[in-house]
Amino acid sequence: MSYHKLSAADRRYHRNRNDTPQFRHVQRERNTQHRNLNRHEEIAYAAFSSTFGYIKLGHSACFKPRWAVLRSGCPDLDLACIIYGGREVEHLLHDILDEENLRVEGEWFRAPEGANLSQVRAYIRQLLADYPEFEVRAASQNYLEFLLTGDSEAA
Repeated sequence: MSYHKLSAADRRYHRNRNDTPQFRHVQRERNTQHRNLNRHEEIAYAAFSSTFGYIKLGHSACFKPRWAVLRSGCPDLDLACIIYGGREVEHLLHDILDEENLRVEGEWFRAPEGANLSQVRAYIRQLLADYPEFEVRAASQNYLEFLLTGDSEAA
């Protein structure tokens, strides 16, 4: 039976039966789990364009749409690593790379000469070696699938 075909009293019952402290707690817990899979905490990322030899540093609280936009503008872009620390670590990396005069434009920086994806990952880890509070995760294909789909089995 459709909700709209119920009597006014029945509609009030169905509307209010889930308005208990216990139900709200369970619902909040479900929403949090769903959000953690599909909308991660703010992360910083390093992506590498082998065509241009540039590193793109950025941050996002919702990586999936951000990655789609990046890939549409630069199809050869590969995710080098994810760094937990969000905007704070992104700005730190910008400052470090600015000191080395590697900024090309905006959030794009020159990669080490002749570097490939794994060397860029190692380079980012090396830059953050003195900052153990930031967790750097190599972006394997499985981990990228997890970020994009929320499928915890992929990670």
